[in-house]
Amino acid sequence: MSLLPLANGGFYAGSSVFGGLFRATQGPKADPDTVPDLWSWLVEQRATVVLNLTAWAEGGTTKSEDYVPGTAQGVVSDWQGVHVRTLASSKLLQHLGDFGEATAVQLWKAEQPDNVRVVLVVQISSWPSGMLPQDGDSLAWLSLFCIRADRSLRQQRGQPDPGLVVHCSSGNGRTGRRC
Repeated sequence: MSLLPLANGGFYAGSSVFGGLFRATQGPKADPDTVPDLWSWLVEQRATVVLNLTAWAEGGTTKSEDYVPGTAQGVVSDWQGVHVRTLASSKLLQHLGDFGEATAVQLWKAEQPDNVRVVLVVQISSWPSGMLPQDGDSLAWLSLFCIRADRSLRQQRGQPDPGLVVHCSSGNGRTGRRC
């Protein structure tokens, strides 16, 4: 992966576009600059839906830095000039077990307060690293839901390019299996 320069002077790991449907990349790491770089990159890529295929930590190892500002409605986080406000959050249930969480956020750059966009962040926390998901039907349904949500949001905005971003921790394991 190459590093992509961002407007804020930072860099984010490059991504690949698959079938014109979504971008695949890696999740932010423990370095404090990677979370603001991710949010800046999502603004620049005009993201609509982020599908995170990893838990924040597995077996005591951090897989991806937690970049979601929290589940409390109205909470605003400032990530080096990119503001993120939680609109709503909901657990995703799979056969009465915890499958993950979906959080709708508003996202905008401090210098562009009138350019606010809604982004749906969907985290699948029950897919273990290096393995196939236990319930492939639920993952297939969720993938289709994310593609449809992306298309709907892009149509509302008149945006032709894909806004769906898929990542796991490194961007090539679970994300590669999803592709």
